[in-house]
Amino acid sequence: MSSRSIAIVPLLAILLAGCWRPTAPADLGEYLDENTGMSVVHLAEPAVYYQAAPTLAAHARDYVSLAPLELSQAGQQRYLLWVWRWSTIDRPTEARSPEPRIVLFLDDEPMELRTSRPPSLGRWPYAPPVNGGEMSFYALTRNQVERLGRARQTGVYVEAGPASGVYLPWKDARAELSAFARRVETRGQASSTVASFDD
Repeated sequence: MSSRSIAIVPLLAILLAGCWRPTAPADLGEYLDENTGMSVVHLAEPAVYYQAAPTLAAHARDYVSLAPLELSQAGQQRYLLWVWRWSTIDRPTEARSPEPRIVLFLDDEPMELRTSRPPSLGRWPYAPPVNGGEMSFYALTRNQVERLGRARQTGVYVEAGPASGVYLPWKDARAELSAFARRVETRGQASSTVASFDD
């Protein structure tokens, strides 16, 4: 973890103090993807985080929607974090940038993620919230999923050009993330490594 990531922990602690709010319990979704034969478990709705840019416009904001996925095939599980970056800020169109650096902050503890290749699903469980934006995927271990489900306060640090910065909760998904983590825990896997199989 770089010193730059650690330096933003106190800032997140201050900003998140008044941002967490619970939501009503919600069920998880599950379906069999016909294109791959994978069983896909997902949240009912992604969590959404925002970063305001009042110097650009009164309601200018960058957003990050994110949610975990469990992909199961032939008795093996793979866990991914689906991320969709979008914005209400009208910036010049640029070529797709490299996958952004993502650091989750779970109860003020940083958890940096590594990028992962996208699964070749025939149907995506999460729909883009708006036209436009960029989708990316990050590998999760079983242990990371469980940490995400236990956290009472979450924040996101994104490093992606002009949209870089600290993102705070806008649409909470605490209950769904907890339910997802409990499902993972009940599998009783001995290892927290990501199971690998061909997409």
